[in-house]
Amino acid sequence: MDTFLELLKQPWPWYVGGIFVGLTVPALLLLGNKSFGISSSLRHICAACLPTKIPFFNYDWKKESWNLFFVVGTIIGGFIAGHFLMSGDQIVIAENTKKAIGFTRDSRFYTFNANGYF
Repeated sequence: MDTFLELLKQPWPWYVGGIFVGLTVPALLLLGNKSFGISSSLRHICAACLPTKIPFFNYDWKKESWNLFFVVGTIIGGFIAGHFLMSGDQIVIAENTKKAIGFTRDSRFYTFNANGYF
């Protein structure tokens, strides 16, 4: 069990997550005829919280409540990953990369501007 947690704590290549998301979206659409994503959850939240006569929000949102659980699970998973699975090492970014993408150093935080100005 400890080796599995150590494996989870290691940095993963960016493409691993892309492969999982890339395979999940069409699988849900093909197998369950379900749209997958945060944006469709916003529609369900609006339909649940704002009962109105707008045709776009006038549907049985309770049938799609699994998507709302997905959003809640995403938030909880992000919290768990950020607080319990972080290695504690500082993320190192090369100075040339910071200059190329326009990061500047403020006394409190890094800010991003397309022109490189704060």
